[in-house]
Amino acid sequence: QLYLVDPKSRNVEVVGDLTADPAVKGFFGGLPDIEAATWIDGSPFAFLGIENSPCIVEYEWHMSKRVFRVFNLEKFRGRDNLSLEGLAWVPVPTARNQGYFYAASE
Repeated sequence: QLYLVDPKSRNVEVVGDLTADPAVKGFFGGLPDIEAATWIDGSPFAFLGIENSPCIVEYEWHMSKRVFRVFNLEKFRGRDNLSLEGLAWVPVPTARNQGYFYAASE
């Protein structure tokens, strides 16, 4: 599940459940091992780093609660439980897509 935590009020809200999207189980052949998450300000998408099948999942958590795209990290080092561990979005206004994802491995 995905949780949204308000640091001021300390309220915790469940905003999504990746396993509720049937496409997720089909793509991963089971449950994804979510190791990292990042957001882009003003976007309804969460970007989730998956460890057991190195990729970034674009998940719309606000309304549809479904996966829109999966960015496969074919050349990412590591597999299974020794792979993606961190994910960050760095805005770069001059970049074609307005920024870059940086993924870290174990």
